[in-house]
Amino acid sequence: NPGDEIPLFVFNDDDSTWLSSGFVGVANADGGSFSVEITHFCLFGSFGGGVFDNFYNNFNNGQNADGALAALQSWFHGSVAYVGKKGTYENECQEVTGIFFDLGYEVRMLPDGPIYQGTPAIHEGETSDHQVSFTEVYDFTTPEMDFYYSLSIDVFIRCCAPDLEATAEPNNIDIDETSIITATLTCGEDAMSGASVTFEAAGGLGTLSETEVTTSSSGQAQTVFTAEEEGRESIITTHTACDGQETAQAGPIIDIGADWSGTCSMTFDHSGDDIPYVYSDVVSINFSFGVDEGAITGTGTGTHSINVTPTFEECSVQSIVAPAFEVEIEGTEDGDYFNFQIIPTSMPLTFTLHCVWDPDNPIDIPVPVYSNIEASIMGQDMFMEVLSENGASDSDSGSEGFGDDQPVDWSFSVTINSD
Repeated sequence: NPGDEIPLFVFNDDDSTWLSSGFVGVANADGGSFSVEITHFCLFGSFGGGVFDNFYNNFNNGQNADGALAALQSWFHGSVAYVGKKGTYENECQEVTGIFFDLGYEVRMLPDGPIYQGTPAIHEGETSDHQVSFTEVYDFTTPEMDFYYSLSIDVFIRCCAPDLEATAEPNNIDIDETSIITATLTCGEDAMSGASVTFEAAGGLGTLSETEVTTSSSGQAQTVFTAEEEGRESIITTHTACDGQETAQAGPIIDIGADWSGTCSMTFDHSGDDIPYVYSDVVSINFSFGVDEGAITGTGTGTHSINVTPTFEECSVQSIVAPAFEVEIEGTEDGDYFNFQIIPTSMPLTFTLHCVWDPDNPIDIPVPVYSNIEASIMGQDMFMEVLSENGASDSDSGSEGFGDDQPVDWSFSVTINSD
């Protein structure tokens, strides 16, 4: 009935039982669905209505078994999990490596009607050491029908390294001033709480109030850096992931005693014909620099916000690795203007496509090329000319052809401030 409360339960893999999750849904006005707000990744079911109800209706006494299984697969991807999805499970960052939908059924129409039987299955991805399973067995006999099916959904997961981002605010200070270092640990769309993050001032140009901090419910850990010497300080921020996984690491840069600071936003849009993917990347950079006898030198850090879209329907984006990176500021003072470039010292940016041209042999394709393309554009095409006054800005745009069939359109906007 519309308005009825429907409690959600979570499957306990250790003893194969369903436990109350504390989340309660409410039946919608249509009388055939319910809605509930949840706060973390998990595999949810409900008593009195849930994962298998629509399957039963679509199954149609075995006449539409394959269609019912395909519809369940589509619903499961949108509502529960898909291969490549990351989320926290059992307090660790996990990635879905495979989902297996298996069905066995036999329906006999009595006394002399048709027989429907089969064992359709849909297998995606690969197995792993850990899995969470849904199972339903439906079996009954009436004078008109002998009806049986067994349906299972196995979700295979593996522990993986979470994403770690770290910022310094402000990132340009003088001796005896402080900067707040904030590390954010996420797994997919989930914040990782209760995890240990370690901070280290690599250059030894100051001290940290704390070197090991536990993340809050929002996945954040903070410490305070106090500058003691001039120079460029790198704060190494690390989190040790589960067994066998690399340690997530991020490193904001703090400039101590610089004369100018600035921000720069860059966009890179890649398109073209007959290519397996297109992408758009927004790069944000914070930097500082000084001027000595007409020469401009400085440093900064940048972050990516990239969106990759495969052009082949058989492919999906399995993972993106786009950590923060360091840049150098180089240029000259020309009258009332600063002429400079922002050049990355390294720019690790890769993504992996998961392609299923052959269901029995899916392949993963690592794509590291764009780090070279973007770094090349920044070093050869982007020149900043900014009036040497507080709040001055500059912008420009262009396109790099790369053979004219796979262009990368670029633009930037930069603003500087006097310290």
